[in-house]
Amino acid sequence: MNRSKSRLFLLYVHTNPLFAVAAEIYKALASERRLTILLLLSRRPYCVSDLAEELGISIKATSRHLHILRRVGLVESVRKGEEVEFSIAPLWNLLMIFDPATFHAKR
Repeated sequence: MNRSKSRLFLLYVHTNPLFAVAAEIYKALASERRLTILLLLSRRPYCVSDLAEELGISIKATSRHLHILRRVGLVESVRKGEEVEFSIAPLWNLLMIFDPATFHAKR
């Protein structure tokens, strides 16, 4: 790729919102702990305290990880009485990680 094409490509990457969304998702996935949380949530929903116990970390740390995963759309939450139950997002949301162009084109 010549120098001018390279600059145009970089400009495209830096101005395309899909790349920004993908970067945020990959940042969220860059933590072993958050990947473990996603694995656990893929099996069944958890409340924060049960998930913290399963992971062997504090409720505060678990909540922070869940906040990051929820912010990028990988995890959903539902209030059940005094507890908030977390579950993995529907597959449709997860498709955005692997094919953001298709995801946004269908919306």
